[in-house]
Amino acid sequence: MNVRSDRLGMLSGAAFALLLFLGINLMLGSEPDTNSKDSAATIAQKWVAVINSSSHRNKILVGGFIVVLSAVALIWFANTVRNRYASGGTPLMAFATLAAVGVAGAAVGPMTLVGGHTFGSEALPTDGNVMWMVGDLSMPLLLVVYGFAAAALLATFAVVARAALPTWLLVFTWIAAVASLASVEFFPALLVLIYFLVIGIWGGVTAGGARSTVSSAAAPATA
Repeated sequence: MNVRSDRLGMLSGAAFALLLFLGINLMLGSEPDTNSKDSAATIAQKWVAVINSSSHRNKILVGGFIVVLSAVALIWFANTVRNRYASGGTPLMAFATLAAVGVAGAAVGPMTLVGGHTFGSEALPTDGNVMWMVGDLSMPLLLVVYGFAAAALLATFAVVARAALPTWLLVFTWIAAVASLASVEFFPALLVLIYFLVIGIWGGVTAGGARSTVSSAAAPATA
């Protein structure tokens, strides 16, 4: 891999963070604002109102496409990290793929609710309870599938790249791995995205030099 490809691949980690943040805010930010005091009937009515709003439908679609793009960026980043730091025997790409599936899968439910009407001129769904159930499929995919897989990805990265990463970044990697397990809360989830932003920018800036460092560390000592 040449330096330019290495740099772009590492920067895709930063792109992942930015795209996921934007996409999730557009997609899930357009869903109903509910609370524990709302009855099931009230929540169902709010879903009907959202899906019948063209502006909300457009935001859900645009946000969904951006979320899927972020999953592609995550795979690109993980593949670059594997080529730069890891051997073929690590499960790094398996964890990255599972995390990307969680991210991309989170867009399926919301886009299912609006895609048929937008692209196929189908009638909009009318059952608010069904909309509620389908729309909420995003949360376990993001908080559980992506959250746990990303934690495993970052922990694996911290192990395989421990000799090449500066101390502050290695510590940050472990902190982000733990935070990813608690992504059900806003601040840990945001911390993980900040980590991907930082590691992507750092990796892009150090492209070429980092590869030399890894090669030197891996070379056998000579008398």
